Amino acid sequence: MCGLALIVSPLCSSCSLLGIHTNGDLKEESKKGYQRGLLEGAAREARRAFYEEQLERERPKPPPELEYYKVPIPAHVDEDGVKVEAHTVTVPVLKQQAQTH
Repeated sequence: MCGLALIVSPLCSSCSLLGIHTNGDLKEESKKGYQRGLLEGAAREARRAFYEEQLERERPKPPPELEYYKVPIPAHVDEDGVKVEAHTVTVPVLKQQAQTH
């Protein structure tokens, strides 16, 4: 009887070798599947973020908006002694874009 117990005991502890799955085996496979799903989900999210960033870079940027200001210049004499009449200069100023992050 002792010899039979030594042979049967290892067989029962490794039933999965015979194709018989135990609750422990199923739980372990379930954990592996869950972990694999988490890794695949993280990889999918990283790929999505990468491609979204690539599309954002390739999207054409709108031309910068300019505002024009008229600046009056009074009559004066410059450093070379040339008299300059009063006039107006139009100065383009780049409008600041709102930062989105």
